[in-house]
Amino acid sequence: EKKFSSHRLVEIAKGQAPSWYDPEHCVEGQEVGTLRLQQLLMQTQVAQFDRTQDLLETLETLESQLIQHRIGMIVLDSVAALARADFPSAGLARTNALISQAAILKRLADAFDLVVLVTNQVTSLYDQQGQ
Repeated sequence: EKKFSSHRLVEIAKGQAPSWYDPEHCVEGQEVGTLRLQQLLMQTQVAQFDRTQDLLETLETLESQLIQHRIGMIVLDSVAALARADFPSAGLARTNALISQAAILKRLADAFDLVVLVTNQVTSLYDQQGQ
């Protein structure tokens, strides 16, 4: 969590669209594949937050940036990480924070025809018997 990796983004792009992004497999040649990867990285903006409230405030004010920069995708990595830190017990406050995030992202996706990708880190606690 809190570890965005441009290297990982490149791996994903190459893996999902090798004929477009992987210089070794690009149908238009290595230079074109390399240029596309560079463009992808230049068009990627990363914001990291320390509090759920900061994330919510940013999402609420994102509309002008979406228009100005013609953003087509929002990726929210580890969606529950801030909520877990801000609301240690899995109660109503944590649930409401996550619902608020989802509602704002859905509204933005609908209004601006965006792709929204949300990931979450799943953890489990096991006892000594593995249950």
